[in-house]
Amino acid sequence: PELQIDDDILDYISRHGIEYELSDDLRSHVGDCDAVYMTRLQDEWDVAGESKSIDYSRYSLTRDMAKDFKPNLAIMHPLPRRHELDQELDSVPQAKYWDQVRNGMWMRAALMASIFNVDAAIRDHYHAYYAF
Repeated sequence: PELQIDDDILDYISRHGIEYELSDDLRSHVGDCDAVYMTRLQDEWDVAGESKSIDYSRYSLTRDMAKDFKPNLAIMHPLPRRHELDQELDSVPQAKYWDQVRNGMWMRAALMASIFNVDAAIRDHYHAYYAF
């Protein structure tokens, strides 16, 4: 309950007919998942150190869970990570967070190019260089 999604979000998804189940047992559900999006606990927003009393192991994705992964599962994480995502998962084919990080870099570059109004110049240079 201490890390449960807020009621306003639950109300929203209920109103929109989205089925969900609340659980604090990742291990029992990971085999049913098509995608897992992990994030670190944002303890910089912690109130008086309350997160120090939480057993994080219940919310961690570990290498021993990999045997239950669907072949096409996508594991995502915005990084940096702490204990919530085992580094031993980096080599499993379901780990998509390195692709996610690289794609994020290019998205930020595209946004900056657009903001500074140089996207057309970059595109023209690219097309000239690669003879499109």
